[in-house]
This record gives sequence, structure tokens and C-alpha cells, in this order.
Amino acid sequence: MKRRTLLFAFVDVFIVFFAFLIAAYFKTGKEKAIFNYYWMPFLIFESTWIISSFLFKKYKLQKLKNKSNNLFNIIKSNLFVLFTITFVIFFASLSYSRLMIVITVVIATVIEGAISYFYLLDKEMSSGMEQVGEWEIRQEKKDKNKIGKEFPVIDDTTPKGKFYEKLKKLIVDEIGSNPFKFIRKYARLTTDDALVISTTTKFNLTNQPKANYKYIINLKRINDIQYINKFFEAVNAKLEMGGIYINNVETYTDRKKRLLKKYPPILNWIYYFFDFLVKRVMPKLVFTKKFYFLLTGGRNRVMSRAETLGRLYSCGFELIDEKFIDQQFYFAARKIDIP
Repeated sequence: MKRRTLLFAFVDVFIVFFAFLIAAYFKTGKEKAIFNYYWMPFLIFESTWIISSFLFKKYKLQKLKNKSNNLFNIIKSNLFVLFTITFVIFFASLSYSRLMIVITVVIATVIEGAISYFYLLDKEMSSGMEQVGEWEIRQEKKDKNKIGKEFPVIDDTTPKGKFYEKLKKLIVDEIGSNPFKFIRKYARLTTDDALVISTTTKFNLTNQPKANYKYIINLKRINDIQYINKFFEAVNAKLEMGGIYINNVETYTDRKKRLLKKYPPILNWIYYFFDFLVKRVMPKLVFTKKFYFLLTGGRNRVMSRAETLGRLYSCGFELIDEKFIDQQFYFAARKIDIP
């Protein structure tokens, strides 16, 4: 039996227990007293619930083709429990409340449905967000064929001066030594044609004194840029044709990993659930979209590798190189056109 299936069953035990407490409260308002009376029947009910869940394959979410199948499995399993327990109470002439059972089943079904829907939606978006469109796939294949062939990397054997060492220290202090190695591979930092900035605003870019640069390196992740396409267009306008733009983004999958590691088990999924609602669901719904942008200002948004590349292509860039470094997706792109 897979570990994930056991985890789902473990969570389900607490869901049913929580649903039972709510049902007891609604029935008498004395959930503690009623639980003392119902604890043995509850254990039988809980056992029947778990057995039914395994029989109807409720916990095998990874094998489901769509979210409707999941909901169907939940309803089948829970109705089976409801009818079985009710049948036993009726024909055995037991004094236990059938209303308690109905309320418990209804509440548990709603909670199970919501949690499993979130799990499947998150799984669907985790895989779907990293899939680029057909045009982007053709462009990406074209770009990858160019990596290491048409674009030479910077010769790192040239002498370094004090300015280089000072700039290196500033960059390393800001983003780390590993990203710096990626940057110096494609940008000659000591030339006057190189612009190294750490900004999330278009103003700080367009207000630079020179009309054009050969290299533009931004140390701030693009997740925090309010109008990403406008920013990319500003970068394009400041680059000479064939110029290089280097930046980074925290992808959807990396963000998920970071949040789940940040908090202890169970709490991490609770936090991630609400983060998912705010960052992924609210921007998609018409009646919450404006509130989301009012709340966040369009910053700290959830991005994917596919979305990042798609925006770059649409703004006149082609991909030169890409690499996941220190939980961030770094890219080097070349200006080939005007947006």
C-alpha cells in the first residue's frame, strides 16, 4: 500500500471525527457528553467508513482521470456507509440517533470533496503550468538548438580589476555565488554596455542615462514586477539588437516546495491551501480578480517557467540558456525583435 494512500486515510480519520463533533454540537450543544455516550458506535462507524473508502478506491486520487470521478467515488462510498449504518440501527432497534449519522456523513462528504478537489486541482495546475503552447514549443526547440552554437560564452580568463571584484561582491551578496556564475557566463560585467540593476519598476530601467545597452541584468525576481510585459518591453527598448537580458523567477513548483518546507507538517498544507486560494484561484475569478490586485498590487505573483518563456517570446526575445539555481529559474534571453 502506497504511503500517500495511507496519508489520505489518516487525514480522513480526522475529517470524520471533526464532522462528528460538529454533528453532536448541532444536535445537543454538548458534544463532549454525547461523545462519551457514542464513542463505541463512533469507532464502529469510523472503521466502516475507512473500509468503505478503500473498497470504493476513494484514496487513489492519483489514478483518477478527472475531478468528477473523484466526487463520484466519495459520494458512492459515503452513501454506502450511511445506508449500512442506518440499516443496522433500524433492524437492530438501537437507540442511536440517525440524524447524527446523516449530519456527520454530509459534513464529512463536503470536507472530503473540498480537500480532494483542491489536491487534484493543484496537481493539475502543477503539471499544466509547466507546459508551453505549441508555438512556444517550436520556439523553445529552435532556441535550444542555438545554445552553445551561435552564442559564445564570455571568456572568464580575462584580467579582473577592482571594479569587477566590487560588482561581484554586490551581486553575490544580493543573489548568491551560484547565480553569479550563470550571469558572468553570458554578460561582460566590466564594460560600459552592461547594466546591472535590482528593480521591480519600469521607471528605474527607462530612466538610465544610456540609450542602449548590450547586457541588462536584473537581480530582482520577476514575480514582484507589477506589469511584467511592460517591464520586458522596457528591457527590449533599452537593449541593442542581439543584446542579452538575464533575470530570474520563482516558479509555481518551487514556491510550493518552499512553503511546504517552511512550516511543520499539517500546518504547511493548511497554509499552502489558503496561499493557493489567494494566489491561484482569486486572480482567475471575475468577482475576486480586482480585489486580488488591490490586495497584492500584482506583486509576489505565482509564475511558471512556461508563462515566463511565453512572455519573453511575445516581447521580442529568444532563449539563450536557462537553469534552476537555488530554487529560482534563471534565464538568459537575446533580443531578436521589437514587441
